[in-house]
Amino acid sequence: STIGNGMVTPNTSLEIPYGDDETYAFIPEDGYKIKEVIVDGEALEPNSSYTFYNITSNHTVSVEFEKIFHTIQVLCGENGTANLPEINTLEHRSNLMCRFTPNEGYRLKDILVDGDSVGGDSTSYYFGNISTDHTIEAVFEEILFYLTVHFGPEGTVTYPSDEGPITPSDKIAVRVGSSFSLNITPNLNYTAKIMINGEKIDTTDVLEFNDI
Repeated sequence: STIGNGMVTPNTSLEIPYGDDETYAFIPEDGYKIKEVIVDGEALEPNSSYTFYNITSNHTVSVEFEKIFHTIQVLCGENGTANLPEINTLEHRSNLMCRFTPNEGYRLKDILVDGDSVGGDSTSYYFGNISTDHTIEAVFEEILFYLTVHFGPEGTVTYPSDEGPITPSDKIAVRVGSSFSLNITPNLNYTAKIMINGEKIDTTDVLEFNDI
């Protein structure tokens, strides 16, 4: 007999000649698996078949089938969020769309599926016809802008606070939304001409950048 979605073959009562052998196969439907095999009232390991050897008495065989479920683990760290909880349990052959949203000041760098990179061009990933467990992880990176400072020997450029010297052609990494300033100090008998992206700026001593 069977319980659930599957079949036993042969699936009828048989008269077996004394001393013969007989094998029964247990076949679950798609999306199901064998949960338990019971032979003569005794629970056995859920194998796909069972053979009666040297039959000398009556026997019974019963099989229980159960649905197959798969787990999708979603990881995204502290610098973004996902539209799904960390652990997702789905039926066999299900579909799942996972979307990631970076926090402000961050962007998606990469998506890892089962440890392999699938790129970071899209903030979503689609699992179709799921037939095994998976993990998916989003990797975020901070968005930084770079200010390149060019100046000659006729003056100096410094931070207002003691953050170290600035040398010609230095690249300054700046976070999104941040603000900072630079002190412009020409040498004696010189004046400063300040340009940002090729445009002249009307200031002579302090250059301020706000909400970058």
